[in-house]
Amino acid sequence: MAEWTVVRMKVLFVFGIILVYISCHSEAYVGLAIVLEDPEHPGQCLSAAFPETRETYHDIGSTWITNSCESHSCGRKDERTLIISITGCTPSPDIPGCIQVPMNSSKPYPHCCASTVCPQV
Repeated sequence: MAEWTVVRMKVLFVFGIILVYISCHSEAYVGLAIVLEDPEHPGQCLSAAFPETRETYHDIGSTWITNSCESHSCGRKDERTLIISITGCTPSPDIPGCIQVPMNSSKPYPHCCASTVCPQV
C-alpha cells in the first residue's frame, strides 16, 4: 500500500505543475492523471487523489464533478493502470464595467465555471 501512496503523490506533483502552467496560458484546461490501480478497489479510480474532493471510488466509465468545478472521468490504460481525464475552467477575466459571476459547484461542468458578464450596449 505504501508504493501506491508514493506513486500517487509523484503523479499528483507532476500533474499539478502541468495544470498550473496550462491554466496560466489558456482559458480552460484538460489533463490526464495516470495512476496505478488500487488492488483493494479494482476497476475504480480514487477521487481523493485530488484534495478538494472527499475520498470516494468511481467505476471505470463514470464521470464526476469536483468541488472545484472540474469534470473527472475514470478509464483504463492497461492491466494495472487507470487514467483520470480532467477538464476544468480557469478564472474569468476581470473586465472594467463587467460583473464577475463566481463559480457555482452545484451546477454541472462547464456551467459551474466562474464567468464575466458585461452589460449590452
